[in-house]
Amino acid sequence: MNKKKEVSIKNPNAVTVAKALSNQVRMDILRLLRNRSLNIREISKILKIPFTTAATNVQILEDADLISTSFQAGKHGLIKLCFLKYEKLDIVFAEDAIDSESSTEIIDIPIGMYSAFNVSPTCGLASKKGFIGKDDSPMSYYSPNRHEAQILWFANGYVEYTVPVNNLAKAKSISVVLELCSEAPNYRLNYPSDIDFYLNGVKVCTYESPGDFGGRRGKYTPDWWPNASTQFGLLKTIVIDQNKTTIDGAYASSVSLANLELGESDCVTLRIACDKYATHSGGINIFGKSFGDYPNNINLIIEY
Repeated sequence: MNKKKEVSIKNPNAVTVAKALSNQVRMDILRLLRNRSLNIREISKILKIPFTTAATNVQILEDADLISTSFQAGKHGLIKLCFLKYEKLDIVFAEDAIDSESSTEIIDIPIGMYSAFNVSPTCGLASKKGFIGKDDSPMSYYSPNRHEAQILWFANGYVEYTVPVNNLAKAKSISVVLELCSEAPNYRLNYPSDIDFYLNGVKVCTYESPGDFGGRRGKYTPDWWPNASTQFGLLKTIVIDQNKTTIDGAYASSVSLANLELGESDCVTLRIACDKYATHSGGINIFGKSFGDYPNNINLIIEY
């Protein structure tokens, strides 16, 4: 199937496309489809991800009109082939392209700008230049230099971020995008951790992190950081809409915006927690834009 050389995308479609492109798995799928068509099982095998994960992300890309699919006969029935639709995308911000009834607010939250915390060792913070305070001391989280943090970690407890937001009652969805992994001594690839996410005091979902990642340098990890320590995480996208909560497009819980009772609220409180009594009590590392594999802080995205 021939690809169009380029296409211009206007609001509100730009929001859907931006969400589709905000996930590394989906970016990898687009890269694979650049020069060939593949079926979902082939994508799953090449990227070493579960078939269901591949299928979910293919559907998101198809819904965003970034790929097209067709069914063809295979050895065991019909198979779904995936094709890249465009080689180049331009997002148009022209005034006449803006839908006055749809807008998106993106709030960038530095990881050290938490409003509350309660953490237990192993724990600590570090900037681009060095450690902040003493390693494994919860008191380090009080440091006036915490705003410089580019990585923070703890074995159990929580960090909480409070962000003022206007017109929350009109929100159609709230998304949280961040890079994270488990927290083990040094690093351990197979080290699951149950990480809980709360919005305005309501537990919206639990993400099971598969491990604490190292063995290679993170793309943005500063040179001073030890090779034997945690290097990078996974970029996760959590979306709470009017029907459910998803993680990277996959169903995570039945919690919806209605459960958050946002009508009279003028702020969003995000709590990221690790319960020491969880099935997998494996702690957490949270990465800022100058650490790990992705150049971003915590992003809170509100679609109206």
